[in-house]
Amino acid sequence: MKTKFMAILVAAVAAAGTAAAADLPRGPAPYYYPPPAIYNWTGFYAGLNLGYE
Repeated sequence: MKTKFMAILVAAVAAAGTAAAADLPRGPAPYYYPPPAIYNWTGFYAGLNLGYE
């Protein structure tokens, strides 16, 4: 009887410990740097539209 009581008590304490851990605040989210741009549309451009319709 005493062994069964101790087993129930240990299980209750273990369950209460994990439930209390869910209330702890989380740390800040890690910062991920954006990937470098492969190609961008900046720079000089000179174009002509010489089409006729």
